[in-house]
Amino acid sequence: KKLLNGMSLEKYAGSNIAENNWMTRFLSNKLSGELMPAHEALAREVLAQKFFIGLLSEKQQSVERFMRYFGWTTNDPGAEACIDRLVGWKWINRNGLTHPEVKENSKTWKLLEEQNTFDIRLFRYAE
Repeated sequence: KKLLNGMSLEKYAGSNIAENNWMTRFLSNKLSGELMPAHEALAREVLAQKFFIGLLSEKQQSVERFMRYFGWTTNDPGAEACIDRLVGWKWINRNGLTHPEVKENSKTWKLLEEQNTFDIRLFRYAE
């Protein structure tokens, strides 16, 4: 944490400590070195076989899928209202910290995109 103290996101994104395709590396067990298309293919296979994915951009549909899959039911109108309220809320700034918005195609955006090309493709696959 001290290492990042006071560091801008742009400086972090351009540094040698920035995360590099963390999810692809984790799922393919290639924690260092150069990633290859085979690592991306393995990460996709692991996602498809081992994960049940919900997307914040599709919260309602995701929660409904989870409920069907796990056999969850609600007979209480209060529980239904609670689910509707939680799913309908915006999921921003939950931790009380403020984060600068990164504008698409900005220098910071491009640096982060460069560090995470495999993860971006993996996310698009998961969508």
